Amino acid sequence: MNKKLIAVAVAGMFVAPAAFAQTTVTITGKVMTSFGQYKVSNRAAGTTGSSSETQVRDESSRILFLMREDLGGGMAAIGKFDLRFGTSDGGVGGNTGESYVGLTSPSWGTIALGKFDFHYGNSASFTGVHAGLQTNPTSIMDVAGAGLAPIANQTRTNNAIRYGSPKFGNMFEVIVGYSANPTAASAAVGATVATAGGTVATTTANQNENDLRSTVRKGSAWNVQPKLYGKNWEASYSYWSAKPDVAINGVSTTSVTGSAPPTTVVKHRGDSLYGWYMWGGLRFGLAYNRSKVDTTTIATGATANSSNRSAWGIPISYNWGNHNIYFDYNRAARDKAAGFAGLDTKARLLGLTYAYDLSKRTTAALSFVQIKNGANATYNLFSGNAGLVAGEDPRSIHVTLQHRY
Repeated sequence: MNKKLIAVAVAGMFVAPAAFAQTTVTITGKVMTSFGQYKVSNRAAGTTGSSSETQVRDESSRILFLMREDLGGGMAAIGKFDLRFGTSDGGVGGNTGESYVGLTSPSWGTIALGKFDFHYGNSASFTGVHAGLQTNPTSIMDVAGAGLAPIANQTRTNNAIRYGSPKFGNMFEVIVGYSANPTAASAAVGATVATAGGTVATTTANQNENDLRSTVRKGSAWNVQPKLYGKNWEASYSYWSAKPDVAINGVSTTSVTGSAPPTTVVKHRGDSLYGWYMWGGLRFGLAYNRSKVDTTTIATGATANSSNRSAWGIPISYNWGNHNIYFDYNRAARDKAAGFAGLDTKARLLGLTYAYDLSKRTTAALSFVQIKNGANATYNLFSGNAGLVAGEDPRSIHVTLQHRY
């Protein structure tokens, strides 16, 4: 009897580790910080104070926890936590990056629940990978309203479900995303929210997420992105449509003032098309974006187009050995909406980065990026300083050090 128990125990020592090995947790991420100068030129008349600032900036450092458990038959459970911790200040970190839980199979694809990077950033540019956030041309490509209305939040989309198809013929796949509401979670009725005029009580009419209390409409967002790719090329289209219950964060015309509910609601639409081709170490790309905002007056139900602008970009990169050069040229056309008639809302972005790989995991980079705004445009560098006035031109010259692990 004792011999049988000993045999079972010894067998268990080998079986248990084998079963446990089906679940894996991978810890990866990056630490990235920049040092440089942010400057504003062509300042508005009568503006006082300094026009430049020396900055030490965290560049979206992160710790990624990737989880996978094999379920048999090729299916697996997956999970991801993307924790962001600033390197240049004492701010508290959190899972502000893409985070989800889901199931995946090589035969039917992947379905996941969480928050995802939908739509924004589809410009074929890889500059920001080594040069930091301010060099990212999404500041031109994914903003409507002459620079004041970010499309797809320019960050993760909350409250979402995402389906990714399997790779057909190893050259085609499609991603479909849906959000029950793409904005941040709302406050509960009776709670308070901070406004420019002070802290005031909310009402059932100015909640920005809860469908049960919405007096206007139910919010939702859709993203559809088919993609074609080969060994040395890629092409993709991204469709975005979003209509939060009351207002999209960041659109000043719908902000809560006092205890009064907003008088308008907005709907965002975005279309992005990009592609790139690589010859050896040279990669050449093209990108096009059209972004629109429709505003509905709650009292009358009348809807008008409040922003309609297109933008295009040319990203170029060249890599040889440990050396990397990135170039971006992007232009935003004049807004065609009636409210911008006769106004100069054009803008252009010019960016140049040289990055040197000190090792397979560590890179140092030197970057220059500038936006030239029309007299009535307010496009700012991605994650740039707030408070830019129409017609002013932001610029950044900085060095970036990154270590990936």
